[in-house]
Amino acid sequence: MLWIVLVLIMHAIPHKEVRYLAFLAPITAFVLAPVIKLAWNKRREYRLVIVGLLLIDLMHVVPEAARLYSPYYRQAVTDFFEQLPTGEDQNTQLIIEQPVSFVSPEPGAFFADRFIALRI
Repeated sequence: MLWIVLVLIMHAIPHKEVRYLAFLAPITAFVLAPVIKLAWNKRREYRLVIVGLLLIDLMHVVPEAARLYSPYYRQAVTDFFEQLPTGEDQNTQLIIEQPVSFVSPEPGAFFADRFIALRI
C-alpha cells in the first residue's frame, strides 16, 4: 500500500527529480521481487505474463538507453561543470542563484525530469 501511495505522490508532483528514486527504488525491490518470485513459481501462465511484461519494458528501455549516444547526453553536463573552479583555489567562491537543471532538448525525453546539482 505504501508503495502505491509513494508512486502516486511521485507522479502527482510536476518535477520528477532523480532523488525521488532514492526512496522508491528500495521499496520497489522489496515489494516486487517476492511477488514476482511467488508468481513465477505458482503457474506457467504467470511466467508468460512476467516475460511478456519484461519484453514490453525492454521495448521502452532500449530507445532510452540509446540516447546515451546523443551528443547532448555525453557532453552537456560535462561542458557545464568544466567551466567551474576545480577546488584547488580555496579563495574561489561559487554562487548559484537558482537550481542547476539539465533538461534535454529532445521533445521525447522525460518531461519535467530534472537533474539538480547541489548548492555549493
